[in-house]
Amino acid sequence: MEPPYKPRVCERHFLNIPGHHAGAFVHAFVEDTSNRGLVPHRHMQAGVWNPAPRLILEMGDCQDRVAFQLEISDPAARQNTFHKLDTLIETLKMLRSGIAEECLLYRQRQNQLNDLIAEQAEQLARRP
Repeated sequence: MEPPYKPRVCERHFLNIPGHHAGAFVHAFVEDTSNRGLVPHRHMQAGVWNPAPRLILEMGDCQDRVAFQLEISDPAARQNTFHKLDTLIETLKMLRSGIAEECLLYRQRQNQLNDLIAEQAEQLARRP
């Protein structure tokens, strides 16, 4: 039996490395409609309709999950879908950059803290 939807894109990935709360995921799916034509429909004015592909973008982390509504049925819906995706991509790039900068600062402070602890331990060891 053939699957009900032929994938053009079907990506499923766990977001965490092993050992870090394994429930986080991302799922992206775009149906391939290249072999599909207009579908007869008796209630439509032309007697047929143009079926839109199945589009899925889901992300989850532990107990929280979000599913995005993606549509391409008219120009405004297509524009909105691409706006959502572009905004997510740019926001994630900025988030990654900001976290990378904060990692440097955090490591510097951690090194200072480690030096301070070592210095205090040394001073305590020298006391009679």
